[in-house]
Amino acid sequence: MKPARTQVVSFFSLILVLLASSFLGGCGSTGGSAGGSSAVTLSIGGGSGAASPAGLAAPRAIPVSITTITITVTGPGMADIVKTIDVAGRATIVETLSVPKGSQRTFTITATDVNGVVRFQGSQTADIFGNALTLSIPLAVAGTNPALGRWFWRNPSPSAAYMNAIAFGSGTFVAVGNFGALMTSTDNGATWVQRTSGATIPLRAVAISGNIAVAVGDYGVIVRSTDRGATWSLASTDSGNNLTGVAAGNGAFVAVGTYGTMLSSTDGGLTWGAANSNTEFASDLYGIAFGNGQFLAAGGVVIRSATGTGTWEDVTPEMSGVSAVAFGNGQFVLVSDSGGGLVTGDGGTSWDYFSTSAGSLSAIAYGGGHFVAVGQSGNNSAVSVASGAWNDGFGGWGTGTGLTTDDYLYGVAYGNGVFI
Repeated sequence: MKPARTQVVSFFSLILVLLASSFLGGCGSTGGSAGGSSAVTLSIGGGSGAASPAGLAAPRAIPVSITTITITVTGPGMADIVKTIDVAGRATIVETLSVPKGSQRTFTITATDVNGVVRFQGSQTADIFGNALTLSIPLAVAGTNPALGRWFWRNPSPSAAYMNAIAFGSGTFVAVGNFGALMTSTDNGATWVQRTSGATIPLRAVAISGNIAVAVGDYGVIVRSTDRGATWSLASTDSGNNLTGVAAGNGAFVAVGTYGTMLSSTDGGLTWGAANSNTEFASDLYGIAFGNGQFLAAGGVVIRSATGTGTWEDVTPEMSGVSAVAFGNGQFVLVSDSGGGLVTGDGGTSWDYFSTSAGSLSAIAYGGGHFVAVGQSGNNSAVSVASGAWNDGFGGWGTGTGLTTDDYLYGVAYGNGVFI
């Protein structure tokens, strides 16, 4: 079990820059309208985010899920102002409103998706008397956000083993665990079938490509299935180190583990050989994902390779404790045992930092326009509501509802419209 670290909480801000059209308004009024108007310029999506480690940019910009932003301005002695803006895929929006001068001007922002569902909202009240003013409005995840969907218990058939990982492919969820435990479900987790893996030691990770599934575990054990998880057999490998992650891509399976262990297979997981020619990457690796034509492996270091074999490139950012990696919507996302993480849209050349209100995170998956990360105290598992747009300016993380477990969650996968 990964140790818990200090919980991190953050929000990202929408910045309103108020530029007075004149400086003739009074500065001492205590209520209502002061006469005249101010040109209020709102810059949406260009605000600064949470404090980030040195050298890392804070996330910003409007999420791709947002199609409409509505600005409402209210206050004593003035008529309400309502402005609806078509986002049209823009990352930032600059809008100018003429707002009557006076006290207690409340700016309310709602950000909605294509279905008219409010995903983010926030408000701030300020006095406007002609002086230049900047307001920072934290936009919280709205309770109507579909990413905060309710979670339901789906208990597998009785098993004495802890389950460590799960994957989806070809219509089947495959879960693996201690003592070689292995289960499959073809009805979105409603029922599970126990399978014989051929292993008796912990299985730590699983990946699926077409009809072939590969699970890896301690002491270098690898098992494979060619019939979507129905039957399994041991694969050939010379490694004795623990394997903690596996991914498929570019016609290969690549597994990673302790002491920088990296193995690859190009024959559907039947035989395995060393995946790297580098000797300097001796750090433990906990996860690997494939996307945009390359593999990204993470742990004590973060490294990448287009083929999964040969020389790997070090792209390690300034963050420790990386526990898992996932790919979605053109981006790799790393999570850590501190509850925060990193995102890159260029394969690791540059990174943006984010934090969540969750505790230690151990796994992450992408699907349906969202990232979901799980970990210590399952009821604090984090749900991304930025629809995969990490330069989002809104924060983009909340917690799922209906989770009533304090158990550690070790794995998460998406398929057929559900996360398990």
